[in-house]
Amino acid sequence: MLEEKILSGWAEPIFHVSGALLGVCTVFRRVRGAPDREQTSRLVQTSQLASLLLSQYHHQQQVQDNIETFSGIFEGIHSGILVLDGEGKILNSNRSAQRLLDLSAQQLLGESFYSFSATGFNDFSHVQRQLTAALAGLARTFLFWGVSGSQQVLPMQMSFSSTRYFGQTVVLASFEDIS
Repeated sequence: MLEEKILSGWAEPIFHVSGALLGVCTVFRRVRGAPDREQTSRLVQTSQLASLLLSQYHHQQQVQDNIETFSGIFEGIHSGILVLDGEGKILNSNRSAQRLLDLSAQQLLGESFYSFSATGFNDFSHVQRQLTAALAGLARTFLFWGVSGSQQVLPMQMSFSSTRYFGQTVVLASFEDIS
């Protein structure tokens, strides 16, 4: 039996950086006696490495859970949403925006928000002022005339608000077809 061969053992707690106990690193030997300094040092180092690995794993799991939560909310909203950088370039879009604009996510990504403006219907300087105000933290709502991928002109109620998106200040453009 295994128990008959083990004559001594040592354990070192594995702590999270927050101080929470994650587990115990245990070493067993077939010889009686306490570990020497080198063995104790290796056990402590192994415990610290295990702590780093477990902490990294838990952090990655939390990030994945947060991304899934964000995606669920982002895609579940019925209004069209475009994530715009400070120049009005589209960083992301939800399914509702893709449906309303009759364009795929790939067709929208990287395009200028202004390229979906119905020619002659919008005052670009007014829209730019709304974008600038939103980036400064002032939410804005206005009428915007858009054009779909099938060239249909769409009157939209457009709302701009500022938020953080993967470490970058962006504008969330939410809109609905009001025709």
